[in-house]
Amino acid sequence: MQNINTEKDELDLGPRKNFALAMARKLLKCAEITAAPVSLHRVVEYARRDRNLTIILEKIPGRISGIMVKVRDLDEVSTFIGINTEEPWHRQRYTLGHELGHVFMEHSGCTGDDSYEEREAQIFAAELLMPTAFIKQDLKALRNIPALARLYCVSEHALSIKLKDCRLI
Repeated sequence: MQNINTEKDELDLGPRKNFALAMARKLLKCAEITAAPVSLHRVVEYARRDRNLTIILEKIPGRISGIMVKVRDLDEVSTFIGINTEEPWHRQRYTLGHELGHVFMEHSGCTGDDSYEEREAQIFAAELLMPTAFIKQDLKALRNIPALARLYCVSEHALSIKLKDCRLI
C-alpha cells in the first residue's frame, strides 16, 4: 500500500487531491452512507445504477489485487471491476474502493503504479472507506488504532496512513 501523505504527492496532485476527496464524499452522500463502517454493498448498488458497473470476485493470478476495465459498445459503456479473492478481506475492501476511484474519477485504464491516476485512486479509496468527517468523530470515542480499524473494516496500516494524512496522529 502506497503512502499518500508525502510532500511530493501534495505538490504533484495539487487540486486533483481535493477533487478525489470531493468525489469520494459525493459517492458516500449518493449512496446515503452516514456512519462507519462504510457499506460497500450500498456503494456498489449505487454504482451499478449510475455507472453500469459489474463486480467480479475471482482468484486473479499473479500479484494483482484488482482491475478495472471499461467496455464501449456503440453508445453504452459497461465497467467491470475484478477483485482478487486470494487477498485478505480488508485488502479486498480497499482494492474495491481503489478501483471505484478509477471509475468515478473517469480514469481511462491501467497507467502504472506511480501515475497520477493511481495516487488519485488511493486518495479516493482512503476517503471512501475512512471518511475524514467520520474519523474525526469516531476518534473521540475510540482512541486506539486497532479498535478504529475494526470499526472501519480496514487494516491498521491503512488507518494509520489516513490518520497521519489528516494530521490526527
